[in-house]
Amino acid sequence: MSETIFKATNVSKIYGINKVLDKVSIEINRGMIYGLIGENDAGKSTFMCKWDNPLKHQHFIQN
Repeated sequence: MSETIFKATNVSKIYGINKVLDKVSIEINRGMIYGLIGENDAGKSTFMCKWDNPLKHQHFIQN
């Protein structure tokens, strides 16, 4: 079993009345290659910006 190097569980984000992330979870293991794909406005950038600088993005909700 690979070592987990990053894990996010139940990440949500709401802009006004729009829920752009709804309980998104991901686990990244050492030595693996991952891709994040989805339609336009699916929340890919919003999810990744959360991890760009966690202190800058404290308005995210993580359970």
